[in-house]
Amino acid sequence: MATQGGIGELDKQLQGKLDAKYSYEAEAKCKEWIETLTGEKCPAGEQQFGPWLQDGVVLCKLVNSIKEKSGETQGDGRLAKIAKIHDVQGKDDSPFNKSKKMDNITAFIKAVRSSGVMEQANFATVSLLEQKNLGQVVTAITAYSNALKDMDLFEGPYIAPVKEIETTY
Repeated sequence: MATQGGIGELDKQLQGKLDAKYSYEAEAKCKEWIETLTGEKCPAGEQQFGPWLQDGVVLCKLVNSIKEKSGETQGDGRLAKIAKIHDVQGKDDSPFNKSKKMDNITAFIKAVRSSGVMEQANFATVSLLEQKNLGQVVTAITAYSNALKDMDLFEGPYIAPVKEIETTY
């Protein structure tokens, strides 16, 4: 039977493997794309991308910005619009605040899904909320950009291709 210490060691090993596969090039392309479309700026410095997206607000703004820039009306329904974005202030990790963050992230995931991104390219809410698998978050954002390009409803910009983004789940 595994002890608590054993489980923690397995988590560390898995996180180490995920970190080794992480593409900072793909992250930079996603960050630039999001900043261009939303006008939101990621704080400078290393390891700011995950915390910047963690409450889901920027991702919801991305979805709405794309809908707005597409010229598609709400009734067309091929591109999602997120009606309610929960404003999450500060670093409060109360259950209520966490719930609002999860709602925002889930709304983004649903928008990505509705654009035709396959489930294996998407991410679980907890991957972003707990900063456990940011590589999968980057993969989903890139897949979302590619799906938008394929839909031909939005004139871009899109994320420039990266050599290869490996799905990390």
